[in-house]
Amino acid sequence: MSRIEEVQKLIDTFKMERIIYVILTSISVITLIGLGMYMAIAEHNIEGFIALLVPSGTLTLCIFRVLKMWDDALKFISNSNDNDYE
Repeated sequence: MSRIEEVQKLIDTFKMERIIYVILTSISVITLIGLGMYMAIAEHNIEGFIALLVPSGTLTLCIFRVLKMWDDALKFISNSNDNDYE
């Protein structure tokens, strides 16, 4: 089995995790936009600002995990290409 097939197998293994991260990211983005519009239209208050911080933390975590997953896959492929030439 080639390294690319191994990476594809790993990506398929964590497909449900990736889908959950995408769903959480989408919900967080919609929440952030909605709260931002609410804060822009209504009075500026501390409760609205605090409520905006919660989804932004979730969004940051989900984006970090998705990017780390892809970074690990690319490192795995690049390491296999280095070993193939030796």
